[in-house]
Amino acid sequence: MSFANYFWEHPLLKPFVRELEPGEFLFHQNDLADSMIIVLSGLVELVTETGKRPQIITLIEPGQFLGEQTLIKDEPAKRVFGARARSSVRAVELSKKIVDEIQVEHPPLLIDLLKGIFSIASERVGRANQIIAALRTTNNEVRLLSLLLYFAKHTGVRGLRGTDVLMGVSTIHFYLDMSDRDIQEILERCQESGLIMFGAKGVITIPDLSALTAALDTLKAAPPSAQAA
Repeated sequence: MSFANYFWEHPLLKPFVRELEPGEFLFHQNDLADSMIIVLSGLVELVTETGKRPQIITLIEPGQFLGEQTLIKDEPAKRVFGARARSSVRAVELSKKIVDEIQVEHPPLLIDLLKGIFSIASERVGRANQIIAALRTTNNEVRLLSLLLYFAKHTGVRGLRGTDVLMGVSTIHFYLDMSDRDIQEILERCQESGLIMFGAKGVITIPDLSALTAALDTLKAAPPSAQAA
């Protein structure tokens, strides 16, 4: 049984399950974080809501958590991002009060809950270390291709033409300090080389991950003068 299914099927948690249609928000940016959420099925978009339209930062998959810091903080903080259903979504939402009740009445369930949180937290630290190492270079093309491969590995979806990655310009700006022009030029070169294809709504398709990885390795191995060129 998967981690998400365990919580979905647990009878004690069923009263706290929320069901959302595509486009509905679990919460908005700057809402008070007074609950944690376990995504059971579907995909959730983390979005910024500072502009005219929400901009997608990343995707949250079944089995992942949102707002787990609620369990250890005395006062609720503001949500850094909004969370919007990309597809039909089922999620368990637990307030600190409910978790405290579980601790008293059903300690084994709380232990399983904490194990899941620690597992996800460890995975997030590992991902953060990967992306920090990948983006340490000053070469923008290396940084952008590293970011693309990072997203392909962690949030990519296998499609008919290759691996689909949701990574629009707004997402790239969140991670990289680059101009729109530089981003577009690098992506167009990758398209001309057959390394990527552009899809709708910020989707980039990578036909062959190994080819993109090889191109990135070649860039990294090139001397600084050749990289700059």
